[in-house]
Amino acid sequence: MTTESKQLSLFDGISNKDFIEYHKTNPHLYEAFKNIAIRAINLGFQNYGAKGIFEIIRWERAERGDGEFKINNNYAPLFTRLFENEFPQHRNFFRKRRSAFDNYVKPAVQSN
Repeated sequence: MTTESKQLSLFDGISNKDFIEYHKTNPHLYEAFKNIAIRAINLGFQNYGAKGIFEIIRWERAERGDGEFKINNNYAPLFTRLFENEFPQHRNFFRKRRSAFDNYVKPAVQSN
């Protein structure tokens, strides 16, 4: 099973099919999200915002001249939960509100 397949399997039953299609078409965006989050952790940040990371992605793509680029802020909770699933040791890095997506993302590690 590929990494992308593992990620998408976390969303089995999700009602937001748009996100699943978006993620399939743009897997590089989650990679960018993940890399920026890891950079922030390595710089010593205890917490950071997913939407802030989206803004960094937008800025970096604009600097490279990648043309018009859109990333839906509504996907921030899903990217956050993908990250937490992949890196359970950083589960509290993002401060989150409850989200309808909490029920869709299957946790990799069950909390006690």
